[in-house]
Amino acid sequence: MIAIRDRLARSAPTPPIRLDAEAWSADAHAVSDDDANLEPVEVPWRSLSADALRGLLEEFVTRDGTDYGVRERTLEERVRDVLRQVERGEVVILFDPRSGTANLARSRPRRP
Repeated sequence: MIAIRDRLARSAPTPPIRLDAEAWSADAHAVSDDDANLEPVEVPWRSLSADALRGLLEEFVTRDGTDYGVRERTLEERVRDVLRQVERGEVVILFDPRSGTANLARSRPRRP
């Protein structure tokens, strides 16, 4: 048990998943060094292939530091719960063109 805990303590945090331009169907953005001020872009979840969306969700729910309470939950349960949040618009997918990575974040409330 101690060996596993020590190994986890020494392991680096999992970086956000990298998505190539073909993983989502929106227009690909060419990024150059001159585009240092680019902001992350919200990617519609429906524009991702089923495999890309699943991979992003799995990577997110298995990151170090995630805690789901007293009862241990299966990977499938965690993925399903986050997918529901994405479908309801509570969580959005953000693509950072500077780093070429995607991440999940709580959505901002829409202004009326």
